[in-house]
Amino acid sequence: MAARCNTDMLSILIKVGLDEFADNFYKQKVSPYIVYFLSAQKLRQLGLSRKEEIIKLRMECIKYESTVYRMMRQNDITKVEFSTMNDDEISIHIGKVKKEFPFCGENILRQILKLRGVYVQRWRLRDIIHYIDEKGIEERKNGCLQRRVYNVEGPNHLWHIDANHKLIRCHMIIAGGIDGFSRLIVYLQCKDNNRSETIFQCFLTAVENFGIPQQVRSDKGLENVSVANYMMQQRGTGRGSMITGKSVHNQRIERLWRDVYLGVVVFYYNLFYFMEDEGILDPLNGMHIAALHSTFFPKINEKLDIWKEAWAKHRMRTVHSSPRTL
Repeated sequence: MAARCNTDMLSILIKVGLDEFADNFYKQKVSPYIVYFLSAQKLRQLGLSRKEEIIKLRMECIKYESTVYRMMRQNDITKVEFSTMNDDEISIHIGKVKKEFPFCGENILRQILKLRGVYVQRWRLRDIIHYIDEKGIEERKNGCLQRRVYNVEGPNHLWHIDANHKLIRCHMIIAGGIDGFSRLIVYLQCKDNNRSETIFQCFLTAVENFGIPQQVRSDKGLENVSVANYMMQQRGTGRGSMITGKSVHNQRIERLWRDVYLGVVVFYYNLFYFMEDEGILDPLNGMHIAALHSTFFPKINEKLDIWKEAWAKHRMRTVHSSPRTL
């Protein structure tokens, strides 16, 4: 069994490009199962010096099928049981989610239901959606885009960052970043300005959670200057640490903005224009904007967090896996 564990460990080390440390793992008899329990300090003693190396290795070991099932057995975890609710009860839950996220698709809807403790078979969810939201399904089909082929070497190799200005009339922007390989959203926050220090703080929060990416891609806006300086200090110059270009060529984040708009932003976009048309809101009045921010910032960020978590767990058609798993 030990020999098999060493073979498994070697395969994983080769896969993540850390096979130079194979002798250290062999001498200490470290298997994929053990890696899950080792502290960052212990892994550094085995030769891993960078945080991103540790994260990459842990992710690969957790993904390893035998390790996952062994952990499930040890912790008395079984496969998810589906909810015993009838169709009417599930329809009520779906209706509530649809009110909050009116344009979200089937996969995101399913993940939001899971976050709320409602587990529904995919075929059953699809049947109910077709019954209660047939018009919405047709609209989403008509909005499908044909996209170019896109390739990135691995997780944390390239992040795409940008700011969305759909709510700028009300002095709100949404700062976002997405990992080009896994499509995991590394940050997604609604802010009241687009200054360089604001974007940099969002970026640093993501770095604390996921490590420093090898490269970052953005447009040429001045709001990205602090991020660019940081990347060149950390990763060096002359190697594409910060790639800049037109927003329309920043494919991953531009595609994300479409989903974020339909999933969260469009509700507030329409609401704020309705308030303006009804004379409730004057975007040129500082007191109105302050009151709007005080009221809606927490709610918008709450919905962005829910949507981001659902996105991280949704299964992508092209790779048959979720961003979090990748």
